[in-house]
Amino acid sequence: MPRCAVDQLTVTQLNKRVTEIEEGKRQPGMIRVGCVGGLALNARMRRYPSGVRLSASWVLRRTVNGKRRDFALGAWPEVTLAQARERARDVMDKLWQGIDPTEERRAAVRAQAPDAPTFREAARAHFDRAIRGRINARDEGKWFSDLDAMAFGKIGDLPVDQIEAHHMLAIAEQPYTKYGAKVEAKLWDAVPERARRLFKKVEAILAAETRLGHRAGANPAAWKDNLSALLPKPAKKVTGGQPALPYAQLPAFMAALRDREPSPSSRALEFLILTAARSGDVRGATWDEIDLERRLWIIPAERMKASREHRVPLSAAALGVLKATPKLAGTSLIWPGQGLKKPMSDMTLASLVKKMHGVEVAAGRTGWADPRLGKPAVPHGFRSTFRDWAAEVTTYPNEMAEIALAHDVGTAVERAYRRGDQLEKRRAMMTDWGDHALSALGGGLRAVSA
Repeated sequence: MPRCAVDQLTVTQLNKRVTEIEEGKRQPGMIRVGCVGGLALNARMRRYPSGVRLSASWVLRRTVNGKRRDFALGAWPEVTLAQARERARDVMDKLWQGIDPTEERRAAVRAQAPDAPTFREAARAHFDRAIRGRINARDEGKWFSDLDAMAFGKIGDLPVDQIEAHHMLAIAEQPYTKYGAKVEAKLWDAVPERARRLFKKVEAILAAETRLGHRAGANPAAWKDNLSALLPKPAKKVTGGQPALPYAQLPAFMAALRDREPSPSSRALEFLILTAARSGDVRGATWDEIDLERRLWIIPAERMKASREHRVPLSAAALGVLKATPKLAGTSLIWPGQGLKKPMSDMTLASLVKKMHGVEVAAGRTGWADPRLGKPAVPHGFRSTFRDWAAEVTTYPNEMAEIALAHDVGTAVERAYRRGDQLEKRRAMMTDWGDHALSALGGGLRAVSA
C-alpha cells in the first residue's frame, strides 16, 4: 500500500478531531484526511429520537465532466481510515478508465432487484422507512394528504422506473381544487409553495427508489436542471407572520374578554394568552397534564410540534382560569369539543377573537387588529404579542422568552448539552406577563367568573 506524506492525518489525529466535534469544541463538517485528493470524513451532529449524536461517513469529492461529484465510501468507524483511502483509490482508478462507479453499482443492483414498485407503494415504504417516528405523531396522518390530493391520481399506479418529467408537468398543470370545487388556475399558479413542497416530497421518494436500484437516471421531480426548464420559478409568498395584537392593547382586550359571558372558549383563549402556548397545545390539554400543587403544566412530547416535552410554569392568573373551569365527566380534556371525545376546534377560538373584533368595529373603534398588517388579530398571534412584550418592556433574556415559546434555542450541539429549561426563572417572567395582561381589570388579578 502506498505511504502517505507525514503531514496527512493519522488515525489518532482523526479520532481527536471527531471527539472535539462531539464535545462542541470544533464545528461539524468535512475533515480532510489526505493521501487521496478530495477524500474526507463528513462528520455531523444529527438528531435522533434518542437524542443528538455524531453521524460520520466517508466521501470522495471529485470533479467529473465539469461537475462536482460526491462518491460515498461507507460509514465511519465501520470503514476505517485505511479502508477509506483504499476505496478512494479504487474509485479514482475507475474514473481514469472512464467508468462511473455509482452507475456501475446501480446497474449491478438493478440486475438483481425485483420489479419496481408503484409510486404509491414506494411512498408508503419511504414513509415507514424514513419518516415515521421522526415527525410528530399528530402530523403523520397529514404527510400523505397532498400526495393523495394531487399526485397519486397522476402517478400513483405507475412503476417508479416509468415516471418521467412530463408526469411532473401533468401534476403542476392540473386544475387546483379547493374545498371540492375547481379553481380557475393551475396547481403551480394557484398554490406555488404547496406545489413546491409536494415536488420535494416526490423527489425524496424517487431518490430513495433510485438508491434502492428500482430506477435510474435523473430525478424527474428535481427542480435544478429539470423542472426549472419546464415551469416558471415559484413566486415567493410574502408574509408578515400571524396578525398579532400590540402588547399595549392586550390589557384592554383581556378586560373585554372578561366582560363577555364566561364560556369554555373564552377560558381556553385566556389560558392560551397567559401561557403563550400554541392553540393546539391548549385545546388538547388534559387535566392529568396539570400539576396544581407544583403550579406546572407538562405537555408531553407526542403533543408538541418539536416532539419534545415542554414544561409551562403557571402564573396565578393562569391557575385562576383552570380553577374556574369545571371538570367534565366522560373526558380528560380540559376544553373538549362537541361530543367530549375530541378537543375544541381551532375555529372556535378564532371565531371568538373575530366576534370581539366585530363588536369593537361596530362601536366605531379600531378593533383588535394588527396595525402593521391591517388584519384582525388571531389566537396564534398572541405568542408574538408575548414575544414583543418580553423584548421591548422587560429585561428577561431573549433565550428565556424563546424557551417559553417552545422554540429551539442554539445549535444542535448546544441543545444536546443543555439539560435545564430555566423553569423557575420563566415562572417569574410568566407572572409578570399575567400581571401585564390583566392590569386593566382593577386590582390586577380579578377573579375569573365561575
